[in-house]
Amino acid sequence: MKNICLCFQIHQPYRLRTYPFFDIGADSGGDYENTIFNAEIFKKIAEKSYVPANQLMLELLRKYPNFRISYIISGLAIEQMDAYYGASLAESFQELAKTGQVEFILEPYAHSVSALYSPKEFKTQVEKLYDKILNTFDIEPKKVLCNPELIYSGDIAKLCQSLGIEAVIADGNRPFLGGRSANKVYTALEADNLKVLLRNSYLSDLIEQKFSRYDAPEYPITADKIVAMIDNELNDDESVLLYLNYELLGERHSKETGIFEFFRAMPAIAEEANIGFTTPSKLAQKDTEGSLTADNVTSILASDNCVNPWSRNPLQESVINKLRETCENVHICQSNDILDKWLMLQSIDHLFYMDTSRSSAFTPYPSPYDAYTNYMNVFSDFLLRLAAQFPEDYSQGISDYEKTIQKQDAELKEKQEEIETLNHIISELKKQNSKR
Repeated sequence: MKNICLCFQIHQPYRLRTYPFFDIGADSGGDYENTIFNAEIFKKIAEKSYVPANQLMLELLRKYPNFRISYIISGLAIEQMDAYYGASLAESFQELAKTGQVEFILEPYAHSVSALYSPKEFKTQVEKLYDKILNTFDIEPKKVLCNPELIYSGDIAKLCQSLGIEAVIADGNRPFLGGRSANKVYTALEADNLKVLLRNSYLSDLIEQKFSRYDAPEYPITADKIVAMIDNELNDDESVLLYLNYELLGERHSKETGIFEFFRAMPAIAEEANIGFTTPSKLAQKDTEGSLTADNVTSILASDNCVNPWSRNPLQESVINKLRETCENVHICQSNDILDKWLMLQSIDHLFYMDTSRSSAFTPYPSPYDAYTNYMNVFSDFLLRLAAQFPEDYSQGISDYEKTIQKQDAELKEKQEEIETLNHIISELKKQNSKR
């Protein structure tokens, strides 16, 4: 049977307040976030999008027993639900979870690119989000993961498999797929127990980016048109994965555009076309169509020329290097305040604000350079607060300990490579002996 896999991403960053140079190290520095601005934005989006969208999805789940949806919600967004809107929003997600037709899947807690600069930080954030979802929505997340912007590589595949993740969602863009179908399930070449599920880029972008664009050749984009396109594109037993920002319901496309009616009509039209709905964890149980490899980092924003818009200029690289250098000291810090601020500073949004190659409609800054200056002022203050957690002689001890650990890790990696080489030689010798 043909299937649709609907995945909705929800994330809101903590936008930083203006942080002057002279606030660095000052007791008057206070909090880093722009609380009033963040609260205003979250309330507006919740009222226009999250609340009515949840009401619609609950209605559809109750009306159509075979309807299925999945959510990827960052830990920072979950925090803001209660802080800026109230318990009712989290409770509405609990109601969705109670239907048994909804999956919650994992990502780094802070919606960060931690997989690119610290495996330990990545692991910590994924585990923290697992606990947050379980405690907030009373549902156990599935062992499926997608990074922000569906960032993926062979190294990330190996890292995910080491954490017990069973499947990763990546983007089915042409440079990555090399002519193969995005509607099939693959195995990661670098991690043979990890399934790779692929976003259908064309159909996802059609709904998310062009739904209310009257100049789009496909306009009007209706549920029957999308279902017909899915029906024509899929072979039997294939699935199309639609990875969408939840804010497209009501915020990016207003209620007046018909976006809510589009989703209201989809289950019935799909049912008439004998197309079902599935979830990422169910997709991960399907047989695979070979393996995929990713030597370089790929993402939703991939193109032939650039696949890393979060780190393609010196400003962004400087921030990522700072995050990488700071990880170990944060990991041994016991201050909840420090740990909360650390997460706040890692969301990918801060890096996007510093992108000099394109303008962002969502940046609160006049320019990427203002974004960088303000961020580094905050980060400089953060480093002072972090250092204050440790006596000076203890900080030196930490540094020496880190160097010892790094040396041991390098030696261990070298030994593991030697073992893998020997195992390969033994395997080849056994094959040769069996042929004799």
